[in-house]
Amino acid sequence: MTKRSPPGGSAEVDAVIEKAQAGIERVRARINDQSMQSVAHTARRAARRAKRFAILALAGVITLFIGAGIIGAVTDGLGLFGFLAVVMAVPLVLIGAFLFSREPEVKADTIVRADLPQLADRTRSWIDQQRPALPAPAATLADQIGQRIAALRPQLATLAPNAPEAIELRRLVGEELPHLVEGYKRVPVNMRRQERNGRVAERDLIDGMRLLDEEVGDLAQAIAARDMDSLSSHKRYLELRYRGDEA
Repeated sequence: MTKRSPPGGSAEVDAVIEKAQAGIERVRARINDQSMQSVAHTARRAARRAKRFAILALAGVITLFIGAGIIGAVTDGLGLFGFLAVVMAVPLVLIGAFLFSREPEVKADTIVRADLPQLADRTRSWIDQQRPALPAPAATLADQIGQRIAALRPQLATLAPNAPEAIELRRLVGEELPHLVEGYKRVPVNMRRQERNGRVAERDLIDGMRLLDEEVGDLAQAIAARDMDSLSSHKRYLELRYRGDEA
């Protein structure tokens, strides 16, 4: 009795295996890309912390010099008014150093008005400033949104400001996302996990963030598909221009 081969034969099996391997490679590439984006984001945050530390350290050195000046003023008989002037300079230097070392607050309207190449950085900065008020799942989703937009930075640099994708992206991260987060922050902290009329504020925030993450992901795919179509069209043009006679 002969063994019957499955329908489609080995060619169909090979096609299925090849398709599965291609899917695995896409997932692996996506994971690697997100990991690189996360590493770059962590490096930028570390650099900002190092800058603030350096400024505060400089303020400390200046304070030491001022302290030495105070001692010198008292010793050399600079006088009461000179002594008070030097003393008043100490807190002014420290306050100035603290204010200068703080990152400027990113407003939602600055995201909307930002040039497309700056959209990713401003969105990430805004998300960083909102993180202390977000529950852990929402903070993770916010990071994913930031990573998706950061991955689009090369495409955003060449995308027309009035392109439908650009307008939609500004609306998602400059209007919808801030409106959702600000609405959650207005709810009293002790009521954010309480159920009211079948709704829970924290759950609504997380579900809303998940929807926005999916929308940004779909938009990123649309932008990528547009670039791929443009590349394919140019390749077809080159074939017609330089290989037309052979065809």
